[in-house]
Amino acid sequence: VAVLPSSQDGKAVEVVTLPDPKDGTPSEYALGDGCILEANWFRPRHASWLVGNEVVSDGGVTLYTEVHPAFFLLPGLSGLGARQMDRAGAFSSLEHIVESLALPRRPGLEALVARALPDICDAKTVMDDETYYRFNLDKALDWLAGKTQALMALFSKLNAAFALYDEAGLRAYTVDYLGEYIPPALAAALRTKLKMPAAAEPQAKRKAPAPATTASAKPAAVAVAAAAAAPKPSAKISSFFSRPAEQPKAKKPKLVADKSNLKISSFFTRKVTK
Repeated sequence: VAVLPSSQDGKAVEVVTLPDPKDGTPSEYALGDGCILEANWFRPRHASWLVGNEVVSDGGVTLYTEVHPAFFLLPGLSGLGARQMDRAGAFSSLEHIVESLALPRRPGLEALVARALPDICDAKTVMDDETYYRFNLDKALDWLAGKTQALMALFSKLNAAFALYDEAGLRAYTVDYLGEYIPPALAAALRTKLKMPAAAEPQAKRKAPAPATTASAKPAAVAVAAAAAAPKPSAKISSFFSRPAEQPKAKKPKLVADKSNLKISSFFTRKVTK
């Protein structure tokens, strides 16, 4: 079962192979109507689908989410990814960029690339006919900083667990999330721009949950529950569907014989005959 964004209802999608934005590994994505979709597979331990009168044993679900096309351009254009574009630093045509980055030649994909390039590149139009692009690191970092702010606003409204983060902690979580879609060197440059500590340095701590105010509340249990509910940094959306950790089973109490509960015959000892 696949779940697509509502914007793709009734529309066909095409599976294409694109380099992973972080490490360049060839991965499968879906090319939809005006967007690139990332597939995240979730499979519960015990689940099935009821399709008509049949039961399908595979109860998994594939969730497709949109990914901005610029993420697939940043590694090569910046020279910080696994595959670098030739003639870096020079103005290049759309066709040359698509070819240098080994992107599939699809009309829909090329239109998405042309729409994303101005976000991270300088553009120059020649003879009102063709536009050429040159990567601009400052412009790209400004774009990533804007994505960071937009995601922070989204995460803060997503669920109550994000309320456990202070502003610095939420920003660190968000940059770690974006770090799954950009090369490590570019993520480090983004941290520098946002005046954040390096990834190896301690990040801001979460806010401690408010202490219990009623006599019936159990502060220790509340703290444990709040810590378990807090989201862990992860780049992909599938992380929100992680399987909950199994709780340790309670130990069975050791049974000890109660000597006071003996049979009545024990009070009558047999007389030994000499």
